[in-house]
Amino acid sequence: MRSLNIMRITHIFGNNKYIPIKDNDYNSNTLRYKELIKIISESRMDISDSLADELANLKNNIETFYFDLKYLQMLWAKENGLKINDENWMEQILLEQINKVKPEVIFFQKFLPLKKNTLLNLKKKFHFIKKIVYHTAYLGTTWGGFAVDHLLVGTPSLVHRYKKIGMEPKLFYHYFDPRITEKIKVPSNFSEKKYDFTFVGSSGFNGGYLHADRFYFLKYLLEKTDILMWVSEEDSSEIYKKTFKQKIREISKIFIKSLPIKLIEKIIIAGCMSNLLLETKNEKLFYIKGGKLPNKKLQDMYPLRCFQSVHGLDYYSIIANSKISFTKSGNNIHSPEYSQFGDVGALRLFETTGLESCLVADNGKNMHDLFEDGKEIICYVTKEEALEKIKYLLDNPNYCKQIAENGKKKTYKSHLAKNRAELFCAIINGDI
Repeated sequence: MRSLNIMRITHIFGNNKYIPIKDNDYNSNTLRYKELIKIISESRMDISDSLADELANLKNNIETFYFDLKYLQMLWAKENGLKINDENWMEQILLEQINKVKPEVIFFQKFLPLKKNTLLNLKKKFHFIKKIVYHTAYLGTTWGGFAVDHLLVGTPSLVHRYKKIGMEPKLFYHYFDPRITEKIKVPSNFSEKKYDFTFVGSSGFNGGYLHADRFYFLKYLLEKTDILMWVSEEDSSEIYKKTFKQKIREISKIFIKSLPIKLIEKIIIAGCMSNLLLETKNEKLFYIKGGKLPNKKLQDMYPLRCFQSVHGLDYYSIIANSKISFTKSGNNIHSPEYSQFGDVGALRLFETTGLESCLVADNGKNMHDLFEDGKEIICYVTKEEALEKIKYLLDNPNYCKQIAENGKKKTYKSHLAKNRAELFCAIINGDI
């Protein structure tokens, strides 16, 4: 397998305020661009950068750029003597970076930050680019799949959904970064773990109908168990300003909602598989069936057991110190029209098992391809089943420990970043 010159373009998961860099750092003479890149790497805020490192270990040349960190990107521009128009800084700098790096492969991970026409004409503008790759775990901007050479998606149902609109996606699951254990204190014995039962992540509050199920499920566990939670309950609309396209999308949703549900279904069956139609249909069904959105935060209802969200190394430290970790997908994961294809593959599956915490997770049709229920993880379908299994684990610590150990063995065997890097190279090298 020959080495490739790869440019990885990504962003930092979650709110950038958690990154230990100040907005005015690009005006400082004390920190250089590469020093800030090192700070990000050491903070483990880039949850996917281990793939880049493993690709480098396979003798590829790879460089990562964070398209949405303005202070970092502006510092790069400054160090390279560029004058940037502030209104269009993101695309201007990215294009300059592409021209400087001259990659054979452009690897967009998680988002496509370029405008549609720019992306469609990228290989014409830069003749050194041989392949464009896009890795996503969502049915995002559907045109993006047509604009790239390789579409890598994180779940089987996404493979199905993208194929339905004429694309050729490849299944590419998330993975675990074992370097995390070098940065945090991991208990040497399972019995030394600080927490019996935890949840770390978004509670579903302010997540709309897609995550309402998770919110009420977590509330149920708070009522029935002694679970401790570190939850994100921020209103994202207050953090990120809506773009013009997002505003148009909201107006379109209002129109679609006015249509009878049977008409929406006929349009979908006829072959229009747009994410907007599916999302609007499922949202309408949610309310028809009596669904309600939460109106009070878990942190306000249970202030002694629900804490502010954690990120980076703090996030991993809590998981590593948890005997049992809970996870619950959003209710969009199990949409009736796609449930037969399964849709599990969240990053949390690999992080939790990799850190040797006993994972209790909602089941999916493809779970057996990843972990063995009852041996490597514990799966549930209903909240009552989850509660019963959680209580059994708490009452049987040796069994809980065995599940955690087996889960870790499976992840270290099959779900590390190096496993995915080998798959990535096999896909790309086979087409260059």
